[in-house]
Amino acid sequence: MRIIAVLEDQKSANQLIDSLKINGYKRKDMIVTDVNKSFDNLKDDAINLKTEEESLIHETSYTDNIINKYGINSGILVVLEAPESEANEIMQIMEQNRAIKIIKD
Repeated sequence: MRIIAVLEDQKSANQLIDSLKINGYKRKDMIVTDVNKSFDNLKDDAINLKTEEESLIHETSYTDNIINKYGINSGILVVLEAPESEANEIMQIMEQNRAIKIIKD
């Protein structure tokens, strides 16, 4: 399961990442991206992940998928892949670090 935190700025995102690491979550299990950057500026850096809803023909960037699916238009996304059993703990950490929106995906 993926848990997504939308944060106002990079400083808040860094604090959340540090808190998650302190609580035993690994950085390699996180995706961090700035929604404010245009896809054109990220062509070389874009991470393309298939989601369950996407077919083999239709591939979009993970960020674009989140933006479209949840109507997010600004902020820093911190996405953590974790078991369902840890979702409440992760969401609590995200809330304590001033996430403006938290999504279970």
